[in-house]
Amino acid sequence: MKRSTGAMRQRIFANLIDHLKAIYHIEWPRKMFGNGEISKHDVDALVAFKSDPQLDELHAAFIRIENQKFGVCIRCTQDIDQHLLDEDPTRRLCVECEKEVSRPPSTEMDSAHGLRIGHQARLFTKPPDSE
Repeated sequence: MKRSTGAMRQRIFANLIDHLKAIYHIEWPRKMFGNGEISKHDVDALVAFKSDPQLDELHAAFIRIENQKFGVCIRCTQDIDQHLLDEDPTRRLCVECEKEVSRPPSTEMDSAHGLRIGHQARLFTKPPDSE
């Protein structure tokens, strides 16, 4: 079952608060987000002046919520499992697409020096026909 947009927004805010406290020592009470004391504009302004990949990911998750694209894989447009979003609300890829994107290149190739290079195992051996 998919969580409500409001519940996922609260989860993203919680991650944002935790990150701001841990990295920048900025402490905002969680209730400020819940009751609207801190607006989306405030969050946008804070993120705009920080060069922080984690803040960028959290901000992008808010944008996906606003655009009704949250929880949808950006590669194949299939729904992302709710338990994965619960673990990481900034997640943008489904399991299958993540496997495809993170798969290493072909397992072996010949180098310019006649060595067979195995990428996955990081093996460097002479090809059998070179002796």
